[in-house]
Amino acid sequence: PVKVDLDKQLPDLLREATSRFEAEYLRLALRETRGNVSRCAEICGISRRTVTAKLAEYGIDRREFTNS
Repeated sequence: PVKVDLDKQLPDLLREATSRFEAEYLRLALRETRGNVSRCAEICGISRRTVTAKLAEYGIDRREFTNS
């Protein structure tokens, strides 16, 4: 079961859940590609520029995955 906080409105909860999922998806793709942003973008089905922007948005450092 998913914990739902009724003190927050649905759009806010959806935005938060989407962000958490997206950040985790990017981390998994970076781990798979050992930090290669171009290959990560291919896996994700988005542009390299979008991946770079999302990494900055979520504070993810691709270098953390280069030795994974």
